[in-house]
Amino acid sequence: MSCLIVLTNDRFSKDVIMLSEIFKTESIVENQLISGKKFQGIVISGCLLSFSRFYDITFQSCVFFADRVENCVFVNCKFVDCKFQFTIFEHCRFDSSIFEHCSWESSRIKKTTIADCVMDSRVSEEIAA
Repeated sequence: MSCLIVLTNDRFSKDVIMLSEIFKTESIVENQLISGKKFQGIVISGCLLSFSRFYDITFQSCVFFADRVENCVFVNCKFVDCKFQFTIFEHCRFDSSIFEHCSWESSRIKKTTIADCVMDSRVSEEIAA
């Protein structure tokens, strides 16, 4: 079974095609470097992301559903109006990243370093719960 990338709008960009190519063959995505991209209105579902690095990525109105993210690094990333549903981040690192108006439903961040990040109070409360 592979990761599922679903568009929730009609905006099909080169960035979405690139992400689909990375995720289409396996449910486990390892050792990837993704940088300087913007993803808007996509659903990423059923993925195990491991030992991957994300630099200068914007996720706008995206949904992470039933994903597991382990040992990944996120630097200068923005998560705006995103939904995290049944998703676990473990042993990850977030540096200088922004979470705005995101919701966390049955999702957790465990054993993860969060440094110099900006989070609105709602996100901070939901992560701490």
